[in-house]
Amino acid sequence: MAERALRHVFIRDFELDAQIGVHPSELGRTQPIRINLDLAVCETAQDLQDDLENVVCYERIATNIRGGGGGFRACQTCGDLG
Repeated sequence: MAERALRHVFIRDFELDAQIGVHPSELGRTQPIRINLDLAVCETAQDLQDDLENVVCYERIATNIRGGGGGFRACQTCGDLG
């Protein structure tokens, strides 16, 4: 049996406004941020059948990023907000 392949899905330069900061001047307002993602996806042995339900959906990822909880204190930890 063949070993499963690892496919990378990239989302580059995804820009949005987010509440981020720890200083009083940063709180209560949004700031522009840019997000770059490299997602590692294990391919399955099954035939994907050209069906969008069987592949990574960029739109679903972007929607989840936009609705990801409202904000965070440090940009270094935003990737931990799963």
